[in-house]
Amino acid sequence: MAEVMVNGVWLHSLGHVGGIKWSSTWGVGPCGADLASCTLAIDPANDSSLIGLGKSFEVWNDGVKVFGGVLSEMGRDYPRSLSARSLARRAGDFDAVDSSGNPTTNPRTAVTQAIANGLPWTNPTAFDNASLGTDGAPSTQRLDALLNNWAVTVGKRWGVDAYGVAFVTTDPTTPSWHLDASDLDIGVADEGLFTRVRARYVSSVSGVDGSPNGWSTQDADDLIGQALYGVIEYPMDLTSLGLISGTTALAYAQQQLALLTVPQWLSRVTTNSGRLLTPGGLPAKLTDVKAGQMVRLFNVPNSLGGLRNELGLDVVLGEVEYDTENPAEVTIAPLNLAVRNLADSAQLTAQVARAVQVVPTTKLQTFKVPPAVLQ
Repeated sequence: MAEVMVNGVWLHSLGHVGGIKWSSTWGVGPCGADLASCTLAIDPANDSSLIGLGKSFEVWNDGVKVFGGVLSEMGRDYPRSLSARSLARRAGDFDAVDSSGNPTTNPRTAVTQAIANGLPWTNPTAFDNASLGTDGAPSTQRLDALLNNWAVTVGKRWGVDAYGVAFVTTDPTTPSWHLDASDLDIGVADEGLFTRVRARYVSSVSGVDGSPNGWSTQDADDLIGQALYGVIEYPMDLTSLGLISGTTALAYAQQQLALLTVPQWLSRVTTNSGRLLTPGGLPAKLTDVKAGQMVRLFNVPNSLGGLRNELGLDVVLGEVEYDTENPAEVTIAPLNLAVRNLADSAQLTAQVARAVQVVPTTKLQTFKVPPAVLQ
């Protein structure tokens, strides 16, 4: 049973609570718990100090906190609608500075100081204790922008769980769930679909001052994908990494190519525990399904990439939403869902705004930003 606590008080003590929803996200930017909402049957004229913007907002399910965040929107209708954003999203509320208040590109330093300034997180040591670029620069960036840049350079994901514990991890490589995809009612698009990655890199530098004086290109090809969809080239700029070998450039290109050779989904999918199973064949407990987990699709339609003779198609979940009004269903979407509505467009715009921030660096960087953001 799901319950909501606001500012340390169970919401049902103030009135009937309905429509409890919570979601998780995975990809560029903060991962983990994302958004939550509910309705409260309380007189709109009731301006109880217990309910207000910025108050803590928690969703508990079967005695486990599945969402932790702050109240971000309050309606005046009846029942009153309440919406919250996660603790991870609060990284956008703080500057990336050190203990002296000066800009820093050291993720651990920035998180540690943000916690001291009021960010309700723990475990700053999850982040590397090394600067990405030049500290003390004239301009200051937000903490979430710094962490996004850092995560891209090290090829990892960062996030915060429902209890405020920061974590750093990589995408899974083994499936948590199995799903019969034989009649998935979704379309596909060629946005973000590429069958060749052309990686441009610095191949030689001056012996005088170390500046680049030679550039080369390495191509990574998906021959099966090219037979299916033709040659579609993706430009990958590795020149900011400085001098690297052709072998290293090719490895980065192959890494990127592996993310690009499946058509993007056009819509989310709503499924149930009769279709979504554990690897052992048991029905899934739908509240345990979270973004960042891998789902193996069986009986894959050809349009989703099922022409490769694979036994199953593995996808990492980029979005998961659970709604207590429909407890027998869960809505899922893979990473890099194609943008086809205003809400998704707004979300992508926000991701791009963070992703394009440039941090001067001489560190070796590997770039794994999803193509929907790089385009």
